[in-house]
Amino acid sequence: MSSDDPVESIFNLIETISDASHRFRWAMETASDAGFRQFVDEIREQLEQYTFELETEIRRLGVERAVSEDALPDHDKSDRVSIVVLRHSLESTVNAFKKALDTPLTAHARAMLKRQQVVVEDCFKRAVALSRAA
Repeated sequence: MSSDDPVESIFNLIETISDASHRFRWAMETASDAGFRQFVDEIREQLEQYTFELETEIRRLGVERAVSEDALPDHDKSDRVSIVVLRHSLESTVNAFKKALDTPLTAHARAMLKRQQVVVEDCFKRAVALSRAA
């Protein structure tokens, strides 16, 4: 599939969001600060919801390709995901949205992606502010 293929761009977006979601889940599970844990959990929930919505859109389009679900790497319980890593993960997600929106999407898919993009960009701004304060 070409880079202008909307289905391929949605698959790439799903993979990027899923990767970010896994990082946020790990950060939530290992964070010691309750406020930070709540912050990353809220974003994780949004990302997981968007993954579900995008997978549903792929099925609606009649595509039969399974979305890859790579196993999470093993982590030592002392490992912590820093806000900088989370910020970079959100930045990659924002960029994946931009790339997907540059493809010829259906009106329904475009509206959904734009709605999701606005929220992810807001999360990214919050993560940038938090990382500067850290």
